[in-house]
Order: sequence, then C-alpha cells, then structure tokens
Amino acid sequence: MKKTIILAALFISLSPLAFSQVTAGKIIDSAEAENLFGKAEYGIQFAPALLKDYLQSSSYLFFSLNSKILFISNERKEILYPLHGVLKGDEVFHVYSSEVINELINKNSGSSVIIEKRKNVLTLTNGNFTLEFGYLCPPYCNYE
Repeated sequence: MKKTIILAALFISLSPLAFSQVTAGKIIDSAEAENLFGKAEYGIQFAPALLKDYLQSSSYLFFSLNSKILFISNERKEILYPLHGVLKGDEVFHVYSSEVINELINKNSGSSVIIEKRKNVLTLTNGNFTLEFGYLCPPYCNYE
C-alpha cells in the first residue's frame, strides 16, 4: 500500500514533465541576429494576420524557404502555405513554437513579418526583433 502511494505521488509529480511542450525558438534583437547569422540572402514578406490564423490550430509551425519558395506546415504535416502546395520530400524545415511566433508578432505592429533565408538558418523578423534558434526537421519532426 505504501509503495502504491509513493508511486502515485511520483507519477503525479512527474506528469507535467511528460505532457509539457518543448519551446522551439528564441527572439533576439535584429542587430544581434545579423551579427550571429549574417545578412539575409533574401526574404519573403508575410502578413502577420495570416500567421496568427495558422497559430490558432498549431502548437508548432514548420518553415521551409529554398530558392525563394516558401512552405509552411503544422505538426500534423498539413501544408498551410501555399494553398495546395506539394512537397518534393527533400525539404528541410525550421520548427518554431507557436507561442514564440505569437510573441514575435505582438512585439511590433508592422504590416509584415519577413521570413528570411540566411547562410545556414531561416529567421522570422518583425521590426527590430528576429526569431531563430528553432529545431530542424529532419531530424526533429515528431511534435504531435
């Protein structure tokens, strides 16, 4: 009986860890981002309102930007952008938590978020703030 109570207490104390989500991404000053990752090679302007719509049904957003072609997916691997988009299968996605993307959008009331391709990273910039330090998919793709 005592072991059962101890095990139950242990399970209850650890359960928040089992169901907690990993936070993917960190917001930094845009000048620091340029210093760390270099200047953006190119970027695509994206409406913050549309990103907020995607955040409503997703805990994570997956971004792929290659040759100026942007794909946005959710953790269920549904293509959100472009509408009716088809993947080749060799895309590498940069994964960011929806809560961090929402925080970035709320830091500035600009008319667009710029999704930028830099030398080795993909960043999201809104005014003087840049989001990076997400995860790559593959290998970290299972967020359901």
